[in-house]
Amino acid sequence: THSTRDRHQDHSVLAWATLRAFRKGGEIRFMESPSCRDFRPNVYVDVTESMSKKLQALRCYRTQMPRPHWKDETWLAMAGFRGMQAGVRYAEAFELHFRVE
Repeated sequence: THSTRDRHQDHSVLAWATLRAFRKGGEIRFMESPSCRDFRPNVYVDVTESMSKKLQALRCYRTQMPRPHWKDETWLAMAGFRGMQAGVRYAEAFELHFRVE
């Protein structure tokens, strides 16, 4: 789900609802988005092999296309930066959140 520190109101509301839904346990991963602030990843997933499919999927969100950050270059730069941190070409970063009760 989105991070609780996401600046987009809908995203942060969803994150808090997810925490409530999983309050009795389970693993939650907060994902990074362009509207996220103070993101502190501790899990990286290698997406090198699936990056072209991810870009194809993101292009399906036609209502988002006019937004300045919704460009292939943005997603490639984010994945490339996180890939560098993880030691692979492209990676997605997550904040792993555990609820143990």
